[in-house]
Amino acid sequence: MVRFTYKYLKPVALFLAVTFLFQCCKVYDKQPVTIEQAMTKTSIKIITTDSRHIYFDKIYYKQDGLLYGTIENNKSDKIETIIPKESIKEIRLYNERKSRILKTVVVLSVIGGFIGLFYLTYDPHYF
Repeated sequence: MVRFTYKYLKPVALFLAVTFLFQCCKVYDKQPVTIEQAMTKTSIKIITTDSRHIYFDKIYYKQDGLLYGTIENNKSDKIETIIPKESIKEIRLYNERKSRILKTVVVLSVIGGFIGLFYLTYDPHYF
């Protein structure tokens, strides 16, 4: 049993690393939207004119007429940031359906990999 554990420890670690990597993955739509459409949604990705990707929880206008975006940090504090309209190249919305599908496919493939690894290495005389 010990030989089995050490021999296949690297593939198991790789499967787990891929699973954890894709669990926090978010998929955004390919079609850009307008600022007004993005203001009604949450989880927004803004691509700037210098090709930076900035992620916001929500964007909105304040009474001063400037566009603001909120980012929630690890301490549950909301940080407001001014977004210059001139620097916006594209705005994309979070696609919840595609994100769920991607996460499900990754989890099922990891489970299938474990099962496949077990059947490839199964020796009935070993146990």
